[in-house]
Amino acid sequence: MANGGKFVRWQTTQITQFGFVLNLVLSFAVAGLGLWVSLLRDAGFQPHCWAKCLFSFSALSLIFSIGTGILCSLNRLWDFRLTKDIARGKWEGAERAAKTIESDRLGDRTWLLLYLEVSTFVLATLLLMATLIIVYWSKLF
Repeated sequence: MANGGKFVRWQTTQITQFGFVLNLVLSFAVAGLGLWVSLLRDAGFQPHCWAKCLFSFSALSLIFSIGTGILCSLNRLWDFRLTKDIARGKWEGAERAAKTIESDRLGDRTWLLLYLEVSTFVLATLLLMATLIIVYWSKLF
């Protein structure tokens, strides 16, 4: 029984930390898009050629990261709802087995979406940093 308590405690910690990471990256992506828009409105910010391409791709990556984060949150909620119904014994037999498989699939998809969200946010950040370095190179060094 003691090991079962540890498992539940660590599982609860994992669920909580997952939510923190998901929300943190989603918040940073929204803030990054805000920075992107503020740079776009700045008259002194004039990217040319490659910098303009990198700047555009950074916006697309930020938007994709935000969309993936929202999908991840929704997928997670669907998984929690299904898991709750399984735990309450809403289904029996083959239907319960099918719902358990569906819940596992939703859980795997949740992790995949989190990895996509984080990856696209990191890509967008690197692209935006590269843009800023190219545009402001003469002022930096």
